[in-house]
Amino acid sequence: MSKILDLNIIEKIKIATAKRSPEFLSSLVDNFLVHSAELITEINLALEQSNIPKIIKNIHKLKGTSASFGAEELAQLCSKIETTDHAEIKPLIEQLTDCYDRTKSEIKQVFTSK
Repeated sequence: MSKILDLNIIEKIKIATAKRSPEFLSSLVDNFLVHSAELITEINLALEQSNIPKIIKNIHKLKGTSASFGAEELAQLCSKIETTDHAEIKPLIEQLTDCYDRTKSEIKQVFTSK
């Protein structure tokens, strides 16, 4: 994996929301983080149930939201999971929480800095 965040996308989000209240951007960040955590929980539950279609569906959602929010490493991991043989995805899914935690930390830093 290359970098955790795509700062170009982050900058575009900041510019697009600049005319709105600071609470709006904060709400966007919070919604992304909460939604991503919920998807990871769903993915892990689906893994326990060996529900591959549900895993792939939620991985795809997580990839899309991550990419649109500039969470490059998380989006790349999701993309890798989508294209990996289903019998071999468990170790990659196990990396999701750590990747999310790194992403969460970085996102909070870049969106709270001026």
